[in-house]
Amino acid sequence: MQLVRSPLKRTALRAVCPGRLWQYLSLVGDQLGGPSVLLLLSRLSGWTCVVALIVLSLVPGNERPHTGFPGQIEHLAAYCGTAGLLALGYPTVRGRFGAVAMLVLFAATLEVMQQWVPGRHSQFIDFAASSAGACLGTLVSWMATTMQTWAKAASDSRRG
Repeated sequence: MQLVRSPLKRTALRAVCPGRLWQYLSLVGDQLGGPSVLLLLSRLSGWTCVVALIVLSLVPGNERPHTGFPGQIEHLAAYCGTAGLLALGYPTVRGRFGAVAMLVLFAATLEVMQQWVPGRHSQFIDFAASSAGACLGTLVSWMATTMQTWAKAASDSRRG
């Protein structure tokens, strides 16, 4: 499988990474093969988040860590981050749509499965927050990539 080697994807990832983390990832990416490594790291991080969603959704209620925020905010943030990473890792329209569709179906499945987990309950509002987070994360990733495309085009037109 060929990974996309594009400075555009690299800059989109930079938009969502804190400064020091970006510097480290950039250094590692340059040494190991450029932007394709950052694309691979986005994919790996996104799928790691999917595994974390499974674990956190299916542990008994008294064993699950709580942030102190309302449950819907936790759902929104978790799915937003996961979708953003997957959208950066799979930057085509088909890849992004697939990530959103998969996460929405995944959220519905996990909500239904919670009916059989002690101390957990299934709520439609949790599913709605998870789905909204998946859409928001993908939208933010797409916007970061699109803005970078426009900035690059404007920069190139000034030079040429």
